[in-house]
Amino acid sequence: MKMNKSLKKIIVFLKNEFLYGGHLQCLSLISVTWAATFLMGISSEWSMLAIIYLSSYIAYAYNRYQEIEEDSLDNVERTNHLRKYQKKIPFLAMTAFIIMLLILLPKNNVISSIYILFILVLGFFYTQWFKPATKKIPLFKNISVSAAFVLGVGFIFPYNSINPIYFEKEILFIGVFIFLRILFMQVFLDLKDCQGDSVRKLKTMAAMRGKKFTLNFLKLAFPISMIPLIAGAICGFLPMIAFAILPALFFDYLAINLIEKNNQAGYLVQGACAMSWPALLILSSVLF
Repeated sequence: MKMNKSLKKIIVFLKNEFLYGGHLQCLSLISVTWAATFLMGISSEWSMLAIIYLSSYIAYAYNRYQEIEEDSLDNVERTNHLRKYQKKIPFLAMTAFIIMLLILLPKNNVISSIYILFILVLGFFYTQWFKPATKKIPLFKNISVSAAFVLGVGFIFPYNSINPIYFEKEILFIGVFIFLRILFMQVFLDLKDCQGDSVRKLKTMAAMRGKKFTLNFLKLAFPISMIPLIAGAICGFLPMIAFAILPALFFDYLAINLIEKNNQAGYLVQGACAMSWPALLILSSVLF
C-alpha cells in the first residue's frame, strides 16, 4: 500500500512536470523540426534534436523561474508544482546547458554553436524584454515566440553545415507555415492566462477582446495557417506528402470545442497538436 502511494506520487509529479515544466513545448519544437527536415529531405540526427530540446528547456525553465509568483494569478496548479523544486530550477537549467555543450562541442561546428547560443539569448530576452513589451505592442510576445520557433527549426542548417540558400523556396513556405501555426497556438494558449495578462496589462488577444472573440477568430485562423503548406505543395516546392499534416486541424477544432465547454483539456490538446505532425507524415509515407 505504501509503495503504491509512493508510485502514485511519482506518476503525478511526472505528469505535472511534463505539463508545467516546459517539456510539452520542447517536444512540440522538436516535432516541428523533425517535420521540417522530413519535408526538405534533410538529415535529422538525435543529437540535433536533443540540442534543440535542451536549449528550449533552458529558456522555459528561466521563464518559469522568473515568473513563478506572477503565474499564481491564473496558473495555480503550475505554480504549486514548480514551488516543489523552485530552488533546484537554476541547477536543472545549468545541468541541461552542460549536457547540451557535451553534445554540441564534439561536432566542432562553431557556426552551429554560435547559432544555438543566440537562440538561447533570445529565450532570456523573451522574459526580460519581449513579454513586457506586449504592454505597448499587441501580440508582441506571441510574435516573438513564433519567430523563436522558426529560428529554432533553422538550427538544422548550421548543424548540418548546409547553406540555406539552396532551400530558400522550401524555407519560405515552411517558415511562414510554422510561424502562423505557432502564432495562433500561442493566441489560443493565452486564453488560460487571460486574468493574469489583464492584471499585467499585456495586450494579448484574449485580454483585449475576450474568450468568445478569440475562439471565433481561431476558427478561421487555423485553416488559414495551412495555406503556405498547401501552396508550397501545389507549386512543387514541397512534396505532396505535406498534405498529410492537414488532418491536424481536427485537433485544433477539438481544442476549441473543449474550451468552449470550459474543459481545460483543450489547452493540452492544442499544446500537443504539433506532436501529431511526425506521426501523420510517417503514417502517410507508409500507406502511400
